[in-house]
Amino acid sequence: MKRLPNLDELSRAFSQRAGVTEISVEEFLEVQRAATEGQARLLLLDVRTPAEQNVSTLPASIWVHPNAYPEQVEQLKDFAERSRSPKLPTWIVAYCAAGYRSARFLARGGERFCGPPCYNLRGGIIAYAGAGGRLLEAGGADTMLVHGYNADWARFVTSPAIAVIEPPPEPQSGGKF
Repeated sequence: MKRLPNLDELSRAFSQRAGVTEISVEEFLEVQRAATEGQARLLLLDVRTPAEQNVSTLPASIWVHPNAYPEQVEQLKDFAERSRSPKLPTWIVAYCAAGYRSARFLARGGERFCGPPCYNLRGGIIAYAGAGGRLLEAGGADTMLVHGYNADWARFVTSPAIAVIEPPPEPQSGGKF
């Protein structure tokens, strides 16, 4: 019987195929801690649908439509420039459910507009939640719920997180990297 790939393997393949740099959840948690302690700047881009975000988000993330062209990307460029600090390391990290849409966003111009280096969060919010990362519901309270995008991806959600797949995310235009 053929072994199915795990989330880490799939997410690595997304970043490699898109030609973008990734950051592991463990590395990201360190960056997030440093940013919380004022030792780094973090611009965190949530490249998911509003339906997914209504379930949970990573703290301090801003929403970027996966097909954010051209208006929102110009605003993002300005925001990224203002977020950089000459005195502190600045990290720009994009995430989605598992890493595909955020890798595609970076490959399709997000990194060019935000300025390198930009990173794709390996395994997305699913891996982050499984590692015990803090999640916030739409109202700002802590939650353990993670929108798994669909049943196929929700199977990768592990404890302590709890997968939900309702409501389904809105269809997005597809396309290759």
